[in-house]
Amino acid sequence: MSTRASLSGSTAEQLPAELRELWNLVDGCSRPDPEKLMAAVRRVTDLVLRQGRIQSLLQDNMSSLRHQIKHLTFDLEATRRERDARPDPNDPDQFFR
Repeated sequence: MSTRASLSGSTAEQLPAELRELWNLVDGCSRPDPEKLMAAVRRVTDLVLRQGRIQSLLQDNMSSLRHQIKHLTFDLEATRRERDARPDPNDPDQFFR
């Protein structure tokens, strides 16, 4: 029974070199139970790929949050400038200046 498994090019590029090396070593293993080892390698591979996707999503969300914070800070500063430029309705001498 052959256990030769292939790792697609785009998937292989996303994996660390050490994991690619492990994949190739286990795939070339001639011992009686390489299926067990290959199953573990597949699980680790899926985990690494999932972690990469999650990290990418987190980085995108952090970038978006930073951008939103910049806009909110600008709006807050503009609102404060408008408030400070408005005359005080409680100041009776404001019309005599």
